[in-house]
Order: sequence, then structure tokens, then C-alpha cells
Amino acid sequence: MKSNSIKAIMLAAVLFMSVFAIGMASASPQDWAPEAVKAAFRKDYPNVSDQNVDWDKEDGMYEAHFKVQNEKMIVTYSPNGVLLATESEVSLSAVPEAVIKSVKNMHPNKKPTVYTKVVRGNGAVLYRNRTGGHNMLFTPEGAITK
Repeated sequence: MKSNSIKAIMLAAVLFMSVFAIGMASASPQDWAPEAVKAAFRKDYPNVSDQNVDWDKEDGMYEAHFKVQNEKMIVTYSPNGVLLATESEVSLSAVPEAVIKSVKNMHPNKKPTVYTKVVRGNGAVLYRNRTGGHNMLFTPEGAITK
């Protein structure tokens, strides 16, 4: 009889762990993002519904991936809801000539694929380029930065 009780307890424990693991696997970052992050995003982008945002956590920071008027955007927040950066795709015509020249000098035989404008929380404007498998940030003057 003691053996049956132990088996029942073990079975219950296995079932509980299975349900818990499935629940954690299906939880979206939106579910586990701190309330401060979600509140900041809702305040900054009140017209973007939760269903249209894909959340990601990178290096301890929370990234919201979404579109505004068909423009891809990424917004990065600290865990306490401070806006760190906003990134949006831009056309080649919106990229400063100095940035385009720097990319061409670094990769003369490759066509630049994507340019994005990055606005940091402090207002600094940078341009990101992904060419030849490299992901680089430039100042508007064309200097590489971090």
C-alpha cells in the first residue's frame, strides 16, 4: 500500500512539472515582461495593440518588434521601463551621404542590404547597416560607433 502511495505522489509530481513546463514554454515575453516595460510601451505607442507586438529579451533588455504604418520598428526598454532606443528601417535616400560612403569604403564589392535609423534614449541619432554579414553602427558623419 505504501508503494502505491509513493507511485501516486510521483505521478502527480510528474504531471505537475509537465503542465508547468508547457505553460512556461507557451508564455510569451509579453507575459513575463515587467509591468514597467509594458506600461512604458503602452504609453509610448498607445495605438499598437498587444497582438501586433513581438517581444524579445536581449542582454537583459526588452525589445518590442512591431510596425507603424507599414514601417518596421524595434523599441528597446530597460527592465524598469526606461526607453533606451528606437530603431526603424529607412530608405537609402534618408541615410546621410557620409554613412553611405563609409559603408561603400568598407565593403566595396557588396551591396548594402538594410539601413535603419537608431534614436537612443538620450536623443543621439545613429545609422545601422547590415552588409556582408556585418552589423555596424555609424554616426551621421560616417564614423563607426557602438
